[in-house]
Amino acid sequence: MFRMFRKYQTLPTHNSESIVSMESLSNVKPTLPLEQASAALYALYPNYNAFKLGQWYWANGAQKSQYSFQSLLKVIGGKGFNPDNVHGVNWASINSHLGPNDWDGNDGWEDADAGWHVSFITVEVPFHRNFLYPGIHEFTVKSFYQCSLVSVIHEKLELKVMDIPHFHLEPFEPMWQPGPQEELMHLH
Repeated sequence: MFRMFRKYQTLPTHNSESIVSMESLSNVKPTLPLEQASAALYALYPNYNAFKLGQWYWANGAQKSQYSFQSLLKVIGGKGFNPDNVHGVNWASINSHLGPNDWDGNDGWEDADAGWHVSFITVEVPFHRNFLYPGIHEFTVKSFYQCSLVSVIHEKLELKVMDIPHFHLEPFEPMWQPGPQEELMHLH
């Protein structure tokens, strides 16, 4: 259609474009009945109002601030907010599905084979001269879990092709031929 293509040095073993459909290329949302649209759009949340409250709760961290409070006021004071939509929502059930990690309840989740390490780190935090205790203060995190970025990338690339459908595994040159009689051009 646009006369763009890829030039490979060897025949590719995987076509990451094979799973692309017209729906995935379009920004026009398919129309669904309201009940199905709510379920599809807001996952565990029963409706938009519950989703917005859940988003406020999870996005602003454990310690709430004046800024966070203003964000909450925008949610509950927003056009279309209906308190009846959040009354009776099972927040504990929703949060239990959103909050857990793979390592919750598992001492030693830092699998050495996966490259995880636990260590102590000390961070120097500067405080303004108008604070009660100005200057640089050190804070120590006693159980800081870390993993090398290289090991994460290595692990991801070792997966089967079906687990990484959007990865381009072979190098290619993007090319363009403006017309049938025109010379090939490299795209950058």
